Amino acid sequence: DETRALSQPHALLVFSLLFLVAHLTFQICLHTVPRLDQLLGPSCSPWESLSRHVGVTRLDLKDIPNAVRLVAPDLGVLVVSSVCLGLCGRLARDTQQRQCAQELVRDDEDREVDGGSPVGPQGAPALAPTRRSRLATRFQITAHWLLVAAGRTLAIVLLALAGIAHPSAFSSIYFLVFLATCTWWACHFPISPLGFSVLCVTVGCFGAGHLVCVYCYQTPFAQAMLPPAGVWARVFGLKAFVAHGNCSNALVLDPSHDWPIYVSPGILLLLCYTMASLLKLRPQQPRDQVSARDQCPLPVFAPDAPRQGLAEPRETSALHSLGHLVLDQSYVCALIAMMVWSITYHSWLTFALLLWACLIWTVRSRHQLAMLCSPFILLYGLALCGLRYVWAMDLHPELPTTLGPVSLRQLGLEHTRYPCLDLGAMLLYLLTFWLLLRQFVKEKLLRKAHGPAALTEVTVGDAEPRRARTLLRSLGELVSGLYAKYWICVCAGMFVVVSFAGRLVVYKIVYMLLFLLCLTLFQVYYSLWRRLLKLFWWLVVAYTMLVLIAVYTFQFQDFPAYWRNLTGLTDCLLYTSFSVSELFSSILVPGFFLLACILQLHCFHRPFMRLTDLERVPPPGRRLPRWAHRCAAPLGEDTGEQGPVTSKWGLVAERLLDLASGFSDVLARVQTLLRRLLELHVFKLVALYTVWVALKEVSVMNLLLVVLWAFALPYPRFRPMASCLCTVWTCVIIVCKMLYQLKVVSPHEYSSNCSEPLLNSTNLQKTEIRQSLLYRGPVDPANWFGVRKGFPNLGYVQNHLQVLLLLVFEAVVYRRQEYHRRQHQLGPLPAQAVCADGTRQRLDQDLLGCFKYFINFFFYKFGLEICFLMAVTVIGQRMNFMVILHGCWLVALLTRRHRAAIARLWPNYCLFLALFLLYQYLLCLGIPPALCLDYPWRWSQAIPMNSALIKWLYLPDFLRAPDSTSLISDFLLLLCASQQWQVFCAERTEEWQVMAGVNTDRLDLPPGEASDVPNFLYCRCVRPARRSYLDMLKVAVFRYLFWLVLVVVFVAGATRVSVFGLGYLLACFYLLLFGTSLLQGRARTRLVLWDCLILYNVTVASVTCPTSRSGLGAEEPLSTATGDTGSPPSTGYHTRSSSSEEVATEPGASLRGSRELPAGQGWRGCGVGRCALGARPGAERGLSPAPRRQLRIEELEEAAQFEAGQGRALRLLRAAYQCVAAHSELLCYFVIVLNHMVTASAMSLVLPVLVFLWAMLSIPRPSKRFWMVAIVFTEVSVVTKYLFQFGFFPWNMHAVLRRYENKPYFPPRILGLEKTESYVRFDLLQLMALFFHRAQLLCYGLWDHEEDQLAKEQDGGGGKKGAEGRTPLGPQTEAGTGPQGESAVAGALTQDHIQAEVGDGPAEPPVEPKPRDAKRIGLRFRKKRRESTEPADPTGAGRTARCRGPAGCSVYQPLRCFFHDILHTKYRAATDVYALMFLADVVDFIIIIFGFWAFGKHSAATDITSSLSDDQVPEAFLVMLLIQFGTMVVDRALYLRKTVLGKLAFQVVLVLAVHLWMFFILPAVTERMFSQNAVAQLWYFVKCIYFALSAYQIRCGYPTRILGNFLTKKYNHLNLFLFQGFRLVPFLVELRAVMDWVWTDTTLSLSSWMCVEDIYANIFIIKCSRETEKKYPQPKGQKKKKVVKYGMGGLIILFLVAIIWFPLLFMSLVRSVVGVVNQPIDVTVTLKLGGYEPLFTMSAQQPSIVPFTQQAYEELSRQFDPNPLAMQFISQYSPEDIVTAQIEGSSGALWRISPPSRAQMKRELYNGTADITLRFTWNFQRDLAKGGTVENTNEKHTLDLAPNSTERRQLASLLEGTSDQVIHNLFPKYIRAPNGPEANPVKQLQPNEEADYLGVRIQLRRERGGAGAAGFLEWWVIELEDCRAQCNLLPMVIFNDKVSPPSLGFLAGYGIMGLYVSIVLVIGKFVRGFFSEISHSIMFEELPCVDRILKLCQDIFLVRETRELELEEELYAKLIFLYRSPETMIKWTREKE
Repeated sequence: DETRALSQPHALLVFSLLFLVAHLTFQICLHTVPRLDQLLGPSCSPWESLSRHVGVTRLDLKDIPNAVRLVAPDLGVLVVSSVCLGLCGRLARDTQQRQCAQELVRDDEDREVDGGSPVGPQGAPALAPTRRSRLATRFQITAHWLLVAAGRTLAIVLLALAGIAHPSAFSSIYFLVFLATCTWWACHFPISPLGFSVLCVTVGCFGAGHLVCVYCYQTPFAQAMLPPAGVWARVFGLKAFVAHGNCSNALVLDPSHDWPIYVSPGILLLLCYTMASLLKLRPQQPRDQVSARDQCPLPVFAPDAPRQGLAEPRETSALHSLGHLVLDQSYVCALIAMMVWSITYHSWLTFALLLWACLIWTVRSRHQLAMLCSPFILLYGLALCGLRYVWAMDLHPELPTTLGPVSLRQLGLEHTRYPCLDLGAMLLYLLTFWLLLRQFVKEKLLRKAHGPAALTEVTVGDAEPRRARTLLRSLGELVSGLYAKYWICVCAGMFVVVSFAGRLVVYKIVYMLLFLLCLTLFQVYYSLWRRLLKLFWWLVVAYTMLVLIAVYTFQFQDFPAYWRNLTGLTDCLLYTSFSVSELFSSILVPGFFLLACILQLHCFHRPFMRLTDLERVPPPGRRLPRWAHRCAAPLGEDTGEQGPVTSKWGLVAERLLDLASGFSDVLARVQTLLRRLLELHVFKLVALYTVWVALKEVSVMNLLLVVLWAFALPYPRFRPMASCLCTVWTCVIIVCKMLYQLKVVSPHEYSSNCSEPLLNSTNLQKTEIRQSLLYRGPVDPANWFGVRKGFPNLGYVQNHLQVLLLLVFEAVVYRRQEYHRRQHQLGPLPAQAVCADGTRQRLDQDLLGCFKYFINFFFYKFGLEICFLMAVTVIGQRMNFMVILHGCWLVALLTRRHRAAIARLWPNYCLFLALFLLYQYLLCLGIPPALCLDYPWRWSQAIPMNSALIKWLYLPDFLRAPDSTSLISDFLLLLCASQQWQVFCAERTEEWQVMAGVNTDRLDLPPGEASDVPNFLYCRCVRPARRSYLDMLKVAVFRYLFWLVLVVVFVAGATRVSVFGLGYLLACFYLLLFGTSLLQGRARTRLVLWDCLILYNVTVASVTCPTSRSGLGAEEPLSTATGDTGSPPSTGYHTRSSSSEEVATEPGASLRGSRELPAGQGWRGCGVGRCALGARPGAERGLSPAPRRQLRIEELEEAAQFEAGQGRALRLLRAAYQCVAAHSELLCYFVIVLNHMVTASAMSLVLPVLVFLWAMLSIPRPSKRFWMVAIVFTEVSVVTKYLFQFGFFPWNMHAVLRRYENKPYFPPRILGLEKTESYVRFDLLQLMALFFHRAQLLCYGLWDHEEDQLAKEQDGGGGKKGAEGRTPLGPQTEAGTGPQGESAVAGALTQDHIQAEVGDGPAEPPVEPKPRDAKRIGLRFRKKRRESTEPADPTGAGRTARCRGPAGCSVYQPLRCFFHDILHTKYRAATDVYALMFLADVVDFIIIIFGFWAFGKHSAATDITSSLSDDQVPEAFLVMLLIQFGTMVVDRALYLRKTVLGKLAFQVVLVLAVHLWMFFILPAVTERMFSQNAVAQLWYFVKCIYFALSAYQIRCGYPTRILGNFLTKKYNHLNLFLFQGFRLVPFLVELRAVMDWVWTDTTLSLSSWMCVEDIYANIFIIKCSRETEKKYPQPKGQKKKKVVKYGMGGLIILFLVAIIWFPLLFMSLVRSVVGVVNQPIDVTVTLKLGGYEPLFTMSAQQPSIVPFTQQAYEELSRQFDPNPLAMQFISQYSPEDIVTAQIEGSSGALWRISPPSRAQMKRELYNGTADITLRFTWNFQRDLAKGGTVENTNEKHTLDLAPNSTERRQLASLLEGTSDQVIHNLFPKYIRAPNGPEANPVKQLQPNEEADYLGVRIQLRRERGGAGAAGFLEWWVIELEDCRAQCNLLPMVIFNDKVSPPSLGFLAGYGIMGLYVSIVLVIGKFVRGFFSEISHSIMFEELPCVDRILKLCQDIFLVRETRELELEEELYAKLIFLYRSPETMIKWTREKE
């Protein structure tokens, strides 16, 4: 073998060398022996042809690719053979060495075994190699077996492909061998290895010969002998792939063949290679077969078992089991293949297969019959394939097409374009026949076999792994169960498909009849349906076979006439013939339907009947636990050596089983939940969709459906009957619709044609008559009954078909639930619950329990409110006359108020809804239009009813039928009302009361009765290990739902301007103002007001909706939601309001478990809930620490524990909310300012002014009076705006609004009364913010905490009354609270303080105080707190006396007291916010600079830089700039003087001035509204921040001492960088120092002051450096780290390098990367002679300036390719940078020269003694908007004409009328347009300069334009001298430099040198300042410790602030002396010890 393997590469190497030597010799001889070249002759000579056949060809060195093609194959073979030879030699040597090593190892093992190796742990190493060798041997044998099996399979497949790829005589051998081999295998005959080898050799040799023939046929000699078009070439399949049309040796392929022709040789080559490879894969035996047989458990088969192979696995695999399963069902596959074959290839021959398959399907013992027929089926299939193969050959002209009168095409004998695809499909069908025959032979052999064989088979089956069997069994059971359960759904879908596919005919209607009969029986009579189901399937199968045969045969020629004669039916009732494209689908659909029905009948019917048997329900299957799979194996099973091998797959199988089991459990639970939901609600879906279909198609037939469900909903006992009747009637409708689609039905034969009425006999307009249903066409009377002609058929019937399927689905749901309950022996859940644990007892435990409860009983609790909401929705959606009755019923129900009274009236309401729905449906149906009778309201013009009125009255009309689909809302209302009727009946039963709770009107619990609702105010922890987010949800809902409802009320009133809407607003304002006190009252008291609001809502909806057709539909439901949220009868919390305050009315809601509080005292109304959550911790923080340790409340501790365990996101949201709540007044200020910024009116101006001059200046906080003023003012402004939104005001007319659309001084706009869409949007936001802040103050007891002292004393005892009103404890709490009563938390605080005071000693049992004692205690507590917080300051008494002086009753007295409190407050805590105020001023300053255009009228037309460059300063810019700067200076002065009074006056003046300027003067100046001026709005907002900071500064007062700059307070890098930046601002340091010197009391002169400031700045810088050295110390003797060196030093290097090369890089980038192409927009050329009038002037505009294309650019490059300098210039430009200006040759202007000048010109040209200049100029204009700095660039070219020169005389002769003159070197063709003003000619492209300019021919043309000598018109014409085409154009090529974009123009304008001078040198000088003259400042900068000097400077500042001026002077002198004395400086700056 090795010698043979080495000989093959040797032979290839020798042959390739010979061929290469022959090539080389031949080419040498051709070039060295000329006679040989002549002997060969031309390319077409015989010798040349012979040499090509031999393989040596004359190579053409000019055609390199072809020469490489001819030589490369031989060279490639040489290289490959050489590499293979080397590899084979190396492998041979390695194999010999490995065999020697294995023999040595085997000898060593034999010696160890003979020596008796120890047994036990010591012997394990000896056994390891043996085990590894066994595993290696097993793997090698298995791999060899798989390789042999795969190779044989591939060989058989390639054999088939080789036979069918190109059918021919040669290929038929492969085809026949393939058929014979597969038939041999199907007959179960053995194939020996020798026989298979012989087959491989035979096929391989024949294939090689076939390839040789195909290869040889490509030569010209073979193609000449057998032409490709000849019959023999076509018979043998010889195709010419290479065409030999010419005499060249080039390779020309013929692309005219189909793709299978080209694939065929490749398949042949792969077949030969595969056969040769199979011969090499011989069975291999181990050398020590006996020892291997002893050691390895794998069997070693004898040579007489060739089919099993050498290495077939011992165990039967899962794939083997799957193969057995497929073989067992092979008859099914074969029958399906027969039907598909007959359908795919329609012919009489395949029709026999269809009949044969149908016959076998119908027989009961179809398996045995199919097995018996299998040989004949296979023979018939082989015959069909053989015939088709013959007709697939390329013999179409020779083969017959008819056989007598029969066309062979109908027999399936025709030639197709790709016959290989047809043959491949047939072979796939034949594969099932072979499988069927093999199974038949196998079963026959098994029956003849003996017992041991069967026992052996059983033994092999037992050897299958247990886990694999379990996995396959589970998978098989799952798949079979799914098929058994759902295959009937596939059949039902196929019923629909086969009934509606294509045109509707009679047999499809029969299908639908059968389908509807089945569904009806299933719905109506389930037991009869089960008994008849099998008969039904047999009937369907028989009918389908008949239909399939009829349709199949109907497609044959002349068969339609035969069917008509046989049956007497027309084509319309039976079918029509199809085209070729439709034939397949028309036969395929019935065929697959037959297949689906047969599978259901024979395979799935019995398991389906077992699944649907409700009488014999099997118990549920028991699943093993997941851990039980591991214990399923027998105990005595051997798990020795094979255990590790098979355990991996076992674990995988076990894991898959576990995952499947878990998924199955989850899926089962989800299915159970969904089935329960469907059981409860499927009838609602059925009723809703049925009525919706009936409303979409209004007809008499659909009327019955509406009647059935209208009465079935309120009366549940009729629902089963309604479902059955609806099913039957829907089937009738479907059948009637389908029958009406037949062609025999012709509606035009009986349709009515109504005559048009006269105009005076109807109130219809002339255009409306044609649109009426009666007169626009023939009226089909069947349409009124519900049938019409429609297409497509399924789309016309699908609605009712879906209704029918939904009804069947309802029955399936009910019966599936019955089956489930019987299987698991369960009963229905009580109270129609979905979740078993969603009961009232678990409602308050956690969020999941609450969710489950509301899934069960949401409608039970809130059904009545849903019905009311639905009624109002109907009113708002319908908006016609009919809804008035709904409104009346709604009012009648709401006035009952009590649930019991409503329940008594509810049945009548349900009956009314049902009858009213039917009445409206009858109105939609109307009278039959076929009567041609119009309605009475259309009879005459005298009847005052138009179409709109008829539509509003909801009357029937033939012009516009009533909108029937709107009745779906009525039906939904009926559905909700019917369910609520059941709720009324169910809530009286004990079952529902236990499960869902009691629905009662009892609002307040009796005294002493505890509530079953736990306290949720503290978000308690229900269980130690579980959090309760339900309490948080309750608190959020009960806290904010009341306010959300009021927002909805506000929106409902504001969106529509009407008197009713004003009522909503007033109600909203009243509830906002007094809602808190109302919610703290009794429940019945507050519900009276709430019921009034609901009744008002319903009344408005009932009155306004019927009288309006649009606009209120979306508004009124929101209003209804307002009422509904407050009127539920009972929610389980004994409330009817959805606010948190009602929960607090229950005694059980008190702090249970808190023993510190009295048992009977509850938390009454927690002020929107905030007090319960936030007031207690705040109160405890205000007490002393000792009592707080005594006070322990369990709920608070649980709440703290719960909050600590919350997630981060929730805690972040909670913290954000608490931050907003803690600064709610800032939120109010922000919203007020925002509202004013958006509105910008006089009305909205009031509150911002009050905020800045009252609220922010109030100490310690704004009083209640301010907030009430803000609230009342906002509400009054809303009402005022609302009143002025009515359209009857003249200024609200559309024309007036359009006239003043953008006018700022429109009076309603100034006052804030303009009519807009969003007039109160921000007012609502402002109200919400104000009331939110009010709620916060109420919660913390700060709403009435600080009252005006003067008001208190004027009341004369009001304090006592107020204290009594604020008493929080005792039964009189509710009675004592007024409309603005304080929250109960004050009482809680008082109570806690009492407990804290008595808790200092030992704990004593609390004594419940009496109500009067509680009042006294509250007064004493408040008095003590007031006395303890007020210091003994004599100024207080003085203030009171001054405020209460003789003018105490004056109107201005409160104002005086207010300002007195500001200036003389005792609560002042000095602070310093000047830095923030200065920052706000700086931001405003920047806004003015960059947005100055917003502060002037016409400033937007230019920018500030252009204005300043023109030495013009805009007035608006100057005024705003000076004012802003002046305010900054004044503010600094006030800050330095620390005068609060001046700051207060400045604040008042500035606030008033800014608002006057911004909102009144600025709009007049700019003529732009403030709301449209974004820059002004931003400036104002920043100024408002300044006002807030300024007010805070006034309220707190200025600091006592101002020591240095605020940036020098800390010594870090940030402050250092900011301070250095501050010093770099020009004049800022000097200005600050001078202002400080001017407005600060000091003894220093200005120069001394500046000296101190400079010293302090330098010392601060040194201090920062020393602090940095301390923070990051550097040890001594260590080098600097590389991070520092390369970090800091590297950055400095990069910075310096970047600065040095910045101009070059910048200009290069501007030119190449970011540069903008700015092509000229105008090119003007002028030719002028001396100082006379220009001869020629012409301009080229945009259309004549043509950009360069890529082709033109390449041509230009080729033109100048030899010139490197020119190419360098061209390469700098891209095609878009170059343009060609096509200048017109005729002058654009006439030559208007005067006669004297003309004569003078002529004399000077003839007789002049001086030179005269001919000047040619050009000017380019560019667009500055794109970039650049220069708009026009120009240049000129001059020629001096000497006296008496030829040119002068010729020019003079032109004036006399000669033809033309040539002027050389005048016109430069290439010009560069740079960024500058000079456009010079391109010297690189014109190296000779003027000599390369083009010559021109000029002439003066003249034309008579009038009479006389003055009537001549003259103009000059210029043409190029050597032009050949388009001589009237002067082409000028312009190279445009890229310009910098406008954003970089300020830098690019300097140029490279300018940048170097202006930037680089300046920065270099600045950098040099850092690195030079360092030695001069060492003694003042290298100071080790500057703390003493810094302290000295700060002492100077300190004594200056304390006015110790003498000490200031002494300290300054000391500082100066210190700097004058270096020795003292050294001592002072030493490090501290």
